[in-house]
Amino acid sequence: MVSKYSNNVSTDSVVQLQDIVDNLQNIEKSIIQINKLLSENSNILSLVQIQSYSATTNDHTALSAINVNLSKLIEFANNHAELHSSIKPLILELISIHNIKVFYRCLNNEHSTITNPALRLLTNIVSFNNGFFVDQFLETFDLSLKSLADLFFPTKTSVRLCKQGKFHLTVRHFMSRFWISL
Repeated sequence: MVSKYSNNVSTDSVVQLQDIVDNLQNIEKSIIQINKLLSENSNILSLVQIQSYSATTNDHTALSAINVNLSKLIEFANNHAELHSSIKPLILELISIHNIKVFYRCLNNEHSTITNPALRLLTNIVSFNNGFFVDQFLETFDLSLKSLADLFFPTKTSVRLCKQGKFHLTVRHFMSRFWISL
């Protein structure tokens, strides 16, 4: 989903990303499309700018969608060594000092629809290629954020989901997976 507020930001890269993610079952075609998308630095910058813009404008739908799609892209690339060099600039841009604040906004948010996709994306980043980016991530990410510890405490929604056997949908679950991966 493209942000409804992104009039001044090119959304072509987000549309391309959505098309790729929608067709990941066609592996060979997806690899070609991913390499093509990520071969242009402007596409990488555009994806990161739209993620940041969606967070800044509180466009939660677009922010969740791009985080989900980026997460799926990185997870797919992790399973295909021929994509490792192509995905590296995107991951480095996502965890750069000027973009890491997007994740702080997502993690400080009270909505699991924002927090869970961000935690899933962070988990895929730190898990990528057996933790290849962990050191770069730790150089920019502030582990002293109070909101990180708060994510481990169950909310009323978490308790209700757990009672329904849906513990895998809770923020606590996604935070635990991220922390273990880190």
